Amino acid sequence: TDDVLLQPVIVFDEIGLAELSAHNPLKVLHSELEVETCRHGFVGLSNWRLDASKMNRALYLACPDPDVNDLQLTAKTILKSMTSTHDQVARIDNKIIDSLAAAYFDLYEHIRVQTQYNNYFGLR
Repeated sequence: TDDVLLQPVIVFDEIGLAELSAHNPLKVLHSELEVETCRHGFVGLSNWRLDASKMNRALYLACPDPDVNDLQLTAKTILKSMTSTHDQVARIDNKIIDSLAAAYFDLYEHIRVQTQYNNYFGLR
């Protein structure tokens, strides 16, 4: 219909990587995200935290770090979705999933406290 208002939406995946640039490319977003002048929707996805001047112009949603149970549930859910849609040659035992989740969690906790490994890998 003619009375439908369409608004473009800009999606930035891994917007946090731009935060690391010495050229500060995200600075152009400041004026674009002002409420009075914003003409489009904006979604930024990231495993990295942005500085406060960018985050205060948006709704900020954060997921807490997963614990071992979250990792196990995620792995089992992914495995279940794969086995229901594909012929699986080898069966993956729950002990393997539990061990992998525990090892990943231990590694994540170990590198999280060492600043040289900040953002070594994300959880997405």
